[in-house]
Amino acid sequence: MPSFLLVFFLFNFSLFLLHEMDAIRRSEWKLFIVLKDMEESKAYRVFTFIHLPLYTIILCFLFSKY
Repeated sequence: MPSFLLVFFLFNFSLFLLHEMDAIRRSEWKLFIVLKDMEESKAYRVFTFIHLPLYTIILCFLFSKY
């Protein structure tokens, strides 16, 4: 049975991922100086692409043995 802290961490991590997915849906790239002046479709792609390394880094640290 998983420990309470692990379940609590995974729950919070899930909320973080949901928040980031909602940020994409709500066009939150308009809050960033560099992205707000871009064409809508290009800003969407850049903002979404930025999340790929973000998730990769987080998951690498999550599953690393350090």
